[in-house]
Amino acid sequence: MTSDTNGCDCTKIPFSEECLKHCIELVLRKANKQEKQSILGFDEQLAQAIFTAYNTQIINGFEDLESNLNPGQVEIILATFRSLKQSQLDYFNNK
Repeated sequence: MTSDTNGCDCTKIPFSEECLKHCIELVLRKANKQEKQSILGFDEQLAQAIFTAYNTQIINGFEDLESNLNPGQVEIILATFRSLKQSQLDYFNNK
């Protein structure tokens, strides 16, 4: 992942608040179900909900993903990415 057309640098922590949801969506799109659990620390239910959304819906951005999750799940995702470590992100940067 590199800087993109939105002008967001999704390769370095912390993400700016205006880029947060965009960068989250890029990482979640790359991560498989197991990585969502082992690298990001999501429980199996949340990892499955994200996986299902990507595989049954058209997801063009975080808002599309958000509409397929419950508010508690969205809060967990936001909290996780606000406290993400660079080493966790680097796993996806090198993928």
